[in-house]
Amino acid sequence: MSMMMGTSVPPPHMNNNSSSSNSNKEGKLLDLLGVTCEPSENGSTLWNFSCDGATYPARLVNLPCTVELLKTHDHALYHKSTDISQLLIVYEDMMSLDEVESASGYKAEGFPSYYHSGLTPPMKRVVERRFQAREHKAVAPPKQEVNEVEKELQSLI
Repeated sequence: MSMMMGTSVPPPHMNNNSSSSNSNKEGKLLDLLGVTCEPSENGSTLWNFSCDGATYPARLVNLPCTVELLKTHDHALYHKSTDISQLLIVYEDMMSLDEVESASGYKAEGFPSYYHSGLTPPMKRVVERRFQAREHKAVAPPKQEVNEVEKELQSLI
């Protein structure tokens, strides 16, 4: 079982934990009450997510498409608040992380840092569909045909 969360970090003035010491926050990207998120020593995309004393492994992945986050106060007027381009996937334990990542089709061939799907059903396996090699390569038209079209254009001008 895994849990996904965006990696949007609140601005410093929004932090409710302003009374805690600065030495506690060194090296941590996210520090809310009872929740911390620190990079692991094992890899650049492997993180340690701690919540209420329990630590879970997490993987930071790039989304294939940027997602705009909109806010509203009255459900009539919306305004853009941020762009989300990364996702932190939190797993129960290291065994479940290895199990999911070793499954066939988890990693997109040639794009290892991208998560294989977007957030909505139409974006399922979008990396494979959008970035796959084209079946037909661009081929220049025959020179004779180009010459004929050029002559015809010049005669019209």
